[in-house]
Amino acid sequence: NQEALLRQYAGEHGHDNITVYIDNGYSGLTIDDRPGMTEIRQGMKSGNIKTIIFKDYSRIARDIQLTFAFTNEAESLGVTLIPLYGGEINTVLDDFIKEFARLCVDKGADAIIGHGPHELRGIEIYNGKPIFYSLGNFIFQTETVAIQPADAYEKHSMSNLSTVGQYMSNRSKDGTRGYVVQPNIWRSVMAGMTAVDGNIARICLHPITLHMEEPRSRKGWPSIIKSDKEEVLEYLASLSKPFGTELRIENNCALMDL
Repeated sequence: NQEALLRQYAGEHGHDNITVYIDNGYSGLTIDDRPGMTEIRQGMKSGNIKTIIFKDYSRIARDIQLTFAFTNEAESLGVTLIPLYGGEINTVLDDFIKEFARLCVDKGADAIIGHGPHELRGIEIYNGKPIFYSLGNFIFQTETVAIQPADAYEKHSMSNLSTVGQYMSNRSKDGTRGYVVQPNIWRSVMAGMTAVDGNIARICLHPITLHMEEPRSRKGWPSIIKSDKEEVLEYLASLSKPFGTELRIENNCALMDL
């Protein structure tokens, strides 16, 4: 349910005063064809809307130039746009991501290395080329950022004299919600690729932990897992199976021969 996904993301990121606009699946070509867009633009101009969270940019317009025009308009009005693309924390891919990755291969890319969803996604071998839809986080020291902007404290009704640690504890409700309690964010892989005659011939994936259970000062630093007790490789293999990709796990490494 897209509305539930948007509401969940908004709530977890401190957006309390929420209005939901639904396009009812109508795929108009122009911005004004999209239900709710007129009200949204009016809210932007009046200053009543400061953040817009939406499924993906196709919810604005199906014409890329019109979408760019809208994002420029939003930026000029100080409005933040947050596209989720099926969910920031989600292993399910929207079709356009797969289409774009495959198009890149068709245009000559030797490998596609995805990053951004904060967790692992499956691997596809397309026309003999690897597509890593997401390798997850590599360094994720979100709990030890040295400085936070003033509006971060304002959003949580905190004094600007609060420490970053106090802010992080408030945001996660003392480590009971958000990133800190989502295990898949804290496990990842590092991909090594061997080329023969200019073509990738073998891939070896090494499991990594970012130490979810460690204290804040240690959390987010990557380490190779010497014995994969967290079953990172098995988990990645399960994500890759829908793409017809088989991972061969040997000596704490997931192998693929192309």
